[in-house]
Order: sequence, then C-alpha cells, then structure tokens
Amino acid sequence: AAPAATSDTGSEVVVTATRVVRNGFSAPTPTTVVGAQDIEAHAPANLADLVNDLPQFTPSVTPATTIIGVGGGTGGANFLNLRNLGVNRTLVLLDGNRVVQSSTGGGVDVNLMPQGLVKRVDVVTGGASAAWGSDAVAGVVNFVLDRTYTGFKGEVQGGESTHGDDANEKIRLTYGAPFASGRGHLLMEGGFTNTDGVAHYGDRSWYKPYKLLANPAYVAGGTQPQFIVANADYLAGSAAGLIESGPNLYKQFNAAGTGLTATPFDPGAKINASYKVGGTPNDISQGYTLVVPVKYGNFYTRASYDITSNLTGYVEIAAASSVTKNTSVAYPTIVAIKADNAFTPAPLTGTAFSLGKVFESLGVPPVENDRTLGRAVFGLEGKLPDRWSWDAYYQYGVSGITNVVRDDPIIGRVALAIDAVNSGGQIVCRSSITTANGCQPLNPFGTTTPSAATLAYVTGIAKQRITLHESVAGFNIHGEPFSLPAGPVSFAGGAENRTEQYGADADTLSLTNSYWLGNYKPGQGKYTVAEAYGEVVAPIIKNAPLIRSFDIDAAVRGTDYSTSGQVATYKIGGSWAVDDDLRFRFTHSRDIRAPNLNDLFLGGQANTIAGLFDAATNSNVVGALQITSGNRNLKPEIASTESVGVIYRPHWLSGFSVSVDYYKIYIQGAITTLSAQQIVTNCNSGLTQYCSSVVRSGGVITQVNVSGFNANSEKTSGVDLEFDYSKRLSELNEKLPGRIYVRALGTNTLDRAINAMGGTTNLLGELSVTFNGPPKWRWFSTLGYAWGASTTEISQRYTGPGVYNTLYTTTPGVPNSIDNNTIKSVAYYDISERWKVKLGGHPAEVFAVVENLFDTAPPVAAVNSFLYPGTNPAYYDTIGRQVRVGIRFQY
Repeated sequence: AAPAATSDTGSEVVVTATRVVRNGFSAPTPTTVVGAQDIEAHAPANLADLVNDLPQFTPSVTPATTIIGVGGGTGGANFLNLRNLGVNRTLVLLDGNRVVQSSTGGGVDVNLMPQGLVKRVDVVTGGASAAWGSDAVAGVVNFVLDRTYTGFKGEVQGGESTHGDDANEKIRLTYGAPFASGRGHLLMEGGFTNTDGVAHYGDRSWYKPYKLLANPAYVAGGTQPQFIVANADYLAGSAAGLIESGPNLYKQFNAAGTGLTATPFDPGAKINASYKVGGTPNDISQGYTLVVPVKYGNFYTRASYDITSNLTGYVEIAAASSVTKNTSVAYPTIVAIKADNAFTPAPLTGTAFSLGKVFESLGVPPVENDRTLGRAVFGLEGKLPDRWSWDAYYQYGVSGITNVVRDDPIIGRVALAIDAVNSGGQIVCRSSITTANGCQPLNPFGTTTPSAATLAYVTGIAKQRITLHESVAGFNIHGEPFSLPAGPVSFAGGAENRTEQYGADADTLSLTNSYWLGNYKPGQGKYTVAEAYGEVVAPIIKNAPLIRSFDIDAAVRGTDYSTSGQVATYKIGGSWAVDDDLRFRFTHSRDIRAPNLNDLFLGGQANTIAGLFDAATNSNVVGALQITSGNRNLKPEIASTESVGVIYRPHWLSGFSVSVDYYKIYIQGAITTLSAQQIVTNCNSGLTQYCSSVVRSGGVITQVNVSGFNANSEKTSGVDLEFDYSKRLSELNEKLPGRIYVRALGTNTLDRAINAMGGTTNLLGELSVTFNGPPKWRWFSTLGYAWGASTTEISQRYTGPGVYNTLYTTTPGVPNSIDNNTIKSVAYYDISERWKVKLGGHPAEVFAVVENLFDTAPPVAAVNSFLYPGTNPAYYDTIGRQVRVGIRFQY
C-alpha cells in the first residue's frame, strides 16, 4: 500500500520514513514499498533492476549505461538515482545503517548488497536529512533485512535473451538458526551472479548509427534546420586508413596496406569532417559493447546474543566483490604522413597527406572495473522501563576500486612510431636516429597487427587503485515520554560521528595525459561529521468531527562538518485522517548535502569526451579531453522539500486504495558539475563566464575543464500516483476461483532545471544521453492473478515521449532548429509465472519470467558521438526479450 505498508503487523517496526518506533504508524512522508512478493514475481538478476523500474528513479548508472566507462570504477555497477537528482543525493541504507560508498562520487553499488535476506525495500521519496542525515535530499532507499529468519532457503536461476546472448546465472543461499537455547540467532547469506552482457551494438537489428549533427546546409533565415538526426557513418578515418587531404581525398587503403582499394571510397553526403550520410558503409561503432558483462558475489553473516533479558549484542560481517571486463573503443586519430614516410605504398610514395586512422590494429583496449566491499558492524540493543529502548553501534567499511585499461595507445609514442624513415636500408623511427628512445616503427596503412616490439612501445596499461574508508559510531533512543489526550507522544533521538576518507594512486604516464583512455590522477582527502537529532510524533486530535486522527511528525538535526562547518536541518509533517476512507498528509523539510570526497578532493580525472557540438564552428568535435577536478571551496547545499498528498481507501470498494502526492524540491547552492557539452553550449550562447573552461587550439576545442561549484539553484517538482486493488473473485461470483490484484505506480515530473552562473538549463523531458533529463511521465504497473499453487503477473514499464533539447524548435532557419525534436514513448511488457511445488517434502517454487515480451526495440535517441548506440540505455531496454527460469526452495 502507498503509506509505508509493512509485513511486520503486530510488532514494533521502524518505518524508514521516520525514526520513531510505533505500531501501525502511517508516515506523512510518501513511501513506496517493494515487498517480497514483488521481488519474487519479477525474479530480477539484480534487485537494483527492479527498484530502477519504479518511476521515481532515473536508472543512470547500470551495466547498460556504463558501456564505455574507463574511470571512476562504475563499470557494471548498479547505483540508485531518485528524482534525477543524482546518486549522491540518494541515501542508500542497509537495515537503517549507512554503507560505505562504492565510488568517490557517492552511491552504493546494489550489486554488493546481501540480497537474499532482503524482505522489503522502502523508498522514501522526499527529504529525509533530519531523520537520517546528509545525502537524503532526494530521499532514502532502505534495504530491510529479515533479522529473525530461521531455516535454510535458496534460489537458483538462469536465463538469456532470445537473441542468444546476455546469458545469466544466479545462486543464492540463506541460513538462519537459533543457538544457545534460543538466546542467540545466527544468519548467513551468500550468493554469486554472472551476466554475460551483449558484446556489440551490431548484435541488435534495431541498431543504426543515428547521430544528432549540425546541418551544413543551415543558414540563418533559410529553409534548413540547424540540427538533423541522421543515420551517419564515420568520415574521419577507417581501420585500414582513409586519406583526409589533398588530391586523393577520401581514398582508402586496402587491408594489406600495399595500396588503395580497387573500389573508391564513396564519402556520400558530407555532414562535417567527422560524419557522412550514405556512401561506403563505415560504421566504427557497431563493434562496441552494448551491455557490459558483470560477475559479482557477496557473503553476509549476523550473529546476535541476548546477554540479559534487556540487553542484546550483535555483530555483522559482510564482504563482496564485483568484476567487470569489457572492451572500450579503438583509437581514432588524424595522422600527418610526411613525404618521406617509409611505409607509404605506391602510388602515393613521396607525397604528404593527412591519414584518418581508427587503430583497430592496436586492439580495442579491454577495460577492467573491479570493486570490493568489506563491512563490519558491532552493536548493542537494550530495553528500558516504560517501553523505552536504545541501541548503539560502530560500523567500519572499506571499498576498493581498481580501474585498468590494457593495450592503451600512448598518443605521443604512436605519433613518433608512425613517423618512420629509411635509414641505412632499415625502417626506423625518425626520432630514434638522434635519440635512443626505444621507438619501434608503426605501419599506419592496412589492418595488419604490428610486431610485439611495436605494440610494447606504443601501448601501455593505465591503472588506478582507489580506496574508500568509512567509520560510523552512533547511539539512538526511542520511547514515549508522555501522553496527550489523543494518545502517547513518541520520541526518537540520537547522535552519530562519521569519518569519510579516500586515497587514489595513478601510473606515471597517466599523470601527463599520455594515454588515449584513462589518464588517472592521484588524490586523497578526509572529512569528519558529528551529528545529533531528535524526532517526535504527537497525536494532536482523535475521534473529533471530520478528524478521525491528526498527528504531527517533527524532527531536527544539527550537523558539524570538518570541511564546511555547522548546518541544521529539520522536518515538520502531518497526517490527517478524515475518516477510515480518506487521509491527507504533508511535509516540509530542510535538507542538506555536503560536498563528498569526489566533489572536494578529486585530483583531476581525464576522459575523452564522447562528442561535442561546437556552435562557434558549427561542427562536431571528436577526441577532446574532459579534465574533472575537485573544488575544496564547496559549501553544503541546502534543499527545501514540500510534499502534500491524499490517500483514499473507500469502504464501498474493499481492497482498493489510491494515493496522489505532489512534491517540490528546491536546492540552494546546489553542488553542480555541468557536462562538457553544457559548458561549451553556455559559452557559445554568450555566457562568457563558462568560456575560461574551454581550451582551444587553432580554433578547435581540445579540452574542457570541469569542476563542481555551488550553483544558484536546482529544482524539481512533480506528482506521484499509486493505485492498488486486490479482490477475491468469489466475492463477485462464488463460482469464480482465485484472486486478482493490480498495482500501478506513476510519476509526472513537472519541472527539472538548474540555474547556474546566469543561465538556466531545463532538463525536463530531455531524453538523449547528452542531457539525460527525466521524462515527463513514467509508469510501472502490474496485473496479477493467483489461484491455488499458481500466480501469474503481467507488468508494463512505460516511459513517455521526450525531446532532444527543450530549446530546440522545428522552425527551419532559426538558431537551435532541428528536423525532428521528438523521442518516442515506449512501453515494455513482462510476464511471470510462479508455481508452488514440493521438493523432498519441503515447500518450493518454480518460476519463469519473460521481460520485454514483444521484443520491443528502443526508440531513436541520437547523440553527436560514435560512442553510443543511437538510443538512451538509461530509459530504454537495449537487450530485448529475456527469459529467466529458476527454483526457490526452503527447509
């Protein structure tokens, strides 16, 4: 149900929307619950896949979106991003406690969580900093564990796509048992998951190299738009080599590198120096990884012991690891071939020209993004007279991240190796004649693999190891200090001290940006946080006319950061039940997010930009560097969150409930890092304060410097809807068997914008990879039928239509005009079947799930880069129809 439903009826529970312990409390903060039945019905390969289907989320960091990532250690990770406000504004908890971050930029990789013990996931979609601390600006996602599980259970499943790839296997075992005559309880859980991913863009028939490109025919006041969406091939090079200048322009060398191809290369309709439409096919993107393969496993154990009847001690130990290996992209470059180059074949011997080369002959650099997690929690829980309780704990966690790019071209050495001449009857590097630099000559013509000595000279290994440490000591107390006429007042309070620290190394060549990919930078940093909070829930009115009950929930928290000083947060909320059918709720909160380790201390991470449109030259730029650095002058951002909602459960329609909640989040001093494209666009739009971050050489952009800053404001608003209905068919007709149930979750985003340095960027509905704003509408709906041992569910995942850019217009001849500014809506349908059986006399369940039943292709969502598959994998299914089968058993 919408208002924080829980299966723990009849016991005292902590609903994540509040810290207060109370029987049957309906929280004023909207909370969506993913229960055990939801998890079992969808049988996701990873729990994050199911949570990301909820319409409040933007699935921005998943194995489908980190397809070309080589930095930050996020390849193959599953992070959660509420309200499109970023993973660093979504606080992820494990059973109410923090988990050490999985990257310097914030966020917890859900792959590494102990998923076999999760009995529900609470999603608090509103500010919760006063109750839970920093980072809860967008909300809280709490993975609630079944601490009292007793028995042995397991799950084994496997599957693949109907395209014959993305094979996946999962095994998970859970054990729980009392010991010491029931005074103690032991829990153990472990599992392993493997997903093979999808190796190539070209493995899908829907794939076409769509690009969003500047139209060379555009003139102000003319009949052509400034931008076009086109099925475009690469024109700045080929695997064998393509001539880019002189009388032999666009002639191509053969694979052997002994001369030009017999059939001339047709450049088709030239769009710019990098792209063309039509002519000789030259799509260099189709071999890139569509979905990265991931292997991950975890182990979790918890032991508790009743020291006395009022005191319990416990310890939790967890370890997990994730391994991701995928290909990146071959090195594309324009090479200046001199007239005396020793490798130039006839009939071009003795001539100078520019050669466009995609160095597949050097290999496509394989990338490794590996993560490890270690976590230990030691705690005490106690009971006091008059229903008071307390707990104290210490937690220590460490995350290890390894980024490795092998066979990585060393740009300067490639240039030296290509500049080869004849000397004494031998081909040598020109530079080696006067300097003993170990240079080995490299033939740029054809596709033949160079010698081992040449490969050893022109390629290397870019590598970085990042370690993050988190320690937390906390104390909490709960109770009912006094009563009002309407009932007892509930209180929760506590204090916490937290330390966050990280360190990163880098290889020597990365320090000088020598590689094509990677170019990692060292860094280190540390900060501490001291916090104290208090929260009360007070029943104000009960059983009055038009007021069945009216409760107030208020919280306040004081926080002291070693890096930025003191800040206070608060929350005030109310719940007004008119009668048994109708209830209203509201909250207002002041929330914070302090700058994280990445914001403050990042040493300067370099990555090659996927693609840029430069309005100053009306062209697309390929191969520029983005240098991202920390900013130690950042201050905490302050958010104001309001929500108001209504829940209706009509007595005349039993089993039905509906909730509608409006929310608005306004962030002042928002810590913002604009994309390289946004910085360039703003500079070219007249916001000259951005231009100092754009580095040009000969008028061409070569580097964009990116750093976080406190923007003026950032905001989002919208409406969440939830409909639930459950009915035994015998209530309609006694001859009808079984039960039907329906659940529909929807989010209508009304506003999503960033105001920074004098300009406003509106992200609402911008569904291309470049800006990746939220869609105006997302829905996740389920229709189920349960009869006897069988349960069948059909689900729909819907993303509404969007645009490339809210500034674009379809009026030709004006700035920012485009031929098609529509990205189509899409709906995916899934079906699952569960059947209860006996296995060795014990209960078991066989299940099968088909995702994307109709193999619906993703809509075109082009970007001005050859690095993406022409769609947005954050919102659209790029895999296609997938089938999973398995069995769950318990003893």
